Order: sequence, then C-alpha cells, then structure tokens
Amino acid sequence: MVPDPASIEAVYADYGPFLYTSMGAAVSAVMVLLFATAGAVWFPAGGAIVAILGILLSITGLFAARRFRWAAIACLPLHVGLFVFSYVKTLA
Repeated sequence: MVPDPASIEAVYADYGPFLYTSMGAAVSAVMVLLFATAGAVWFPAGGAIVAILGILLSITGLFAARRFRWAAIACLPLHVGLFVFSYVKTLA
C-alpha cells in the first residue's frame, strides 16, 4: 500500500513561520549577491564578510518553497566562490 503523496507533502511543507523566514532568506541571498560582488571588487575584506552572510542566507533559504529553494541553491555556490575570491584577494 502506497501512501498518498499529497499527505506526505503537506506534512513535509508545514514549517509554520520558519517557512516564511526561509523564503525571505532566499530572496535576501539573491540581493546580497550584488553587495558581495561589489565588496569583492572594491573592499575584499568586507566582501568576504558579506559573502559569509550570503552563505548563511542561502543555507536558510534551502528550507523554503520550491521556487525559492532553487534560488537559494543557485546562490550558494556563487557566494562560496565570492568568499574564496575575496579571501584570496585579501591575502595578496
């Protein structure tokens, strides 16, 4: 006997307020991407700090609804790359 997929999805997606928090985090991760890029170019130490913020927002955004989750998944490697770029540029 196979369980009804709709009931599993309803239990899985019922996060309460954290669902909306993670949706906001996914949107914020996209917006912070611009600031992390600008910081990596002009002020690498600040760019590294903003990239860490973007990484944390992207990880929190992984718990959002499907379309927001895809945005968080796309932003996570970009933020990690910007962090590594900023960190290496700071050391040089």
